[in-house]
Amino acid sequence: MPKDHLILVTRKWETEQSTISEFFIPDALHLEGEIHHGYFLELEGPDTIEEGQRKRIVEGNFNLKWAVVTGNTRLRRDLPLPHLYNSQVPERRGIYIHVGNEPRNSDGCLLIGYSYGEDRVINSRNALIALKKYLNRVGIENVRLILRSEYQ
Repeated sequence: MPKDHLILVTRKWETEQSTISEFFIPDALHLEGEIHHGYFLELEGPDTIEEGQRKRIVEGNFNLKWAVVTGNTRLRRDLPLPHLYNSQVPERRGIYIHVGNEPRNSDGCLLIGYSYGEDRVINSRNALIALKKYLNRVGIENVRLILRSEYQ
């Protein structure tokens, strides 16, 4: 089945501690409580496909599916979580979109927020709720996340 829905992510800012990306979801229904625009915080570079490195993932096109279990007890409250994977970043790497505000809240995942500051995203829980509302409406398996870098 083709991936009819997109989350367009552009990495824009990086520091020694983190990377901040801006994202757009063109067909999100903002007035229905879905997130249309926001930010992701990732760990600092370099990009890697290797597991257990606490580094950001490589650029690319990612499939999404629901993670219904996780070994990370801090994340269980928000299950199910969007889980990213592709041919370079296998499912077992455990890259999720989840709640968190600062680099210490991630092991390589994308922390979501409505806004951002230096080395942080803001209003993370509400942003995740709005993203999940969108993913449930369109079907997570029909969404592709495209991650690119255009640092400023």
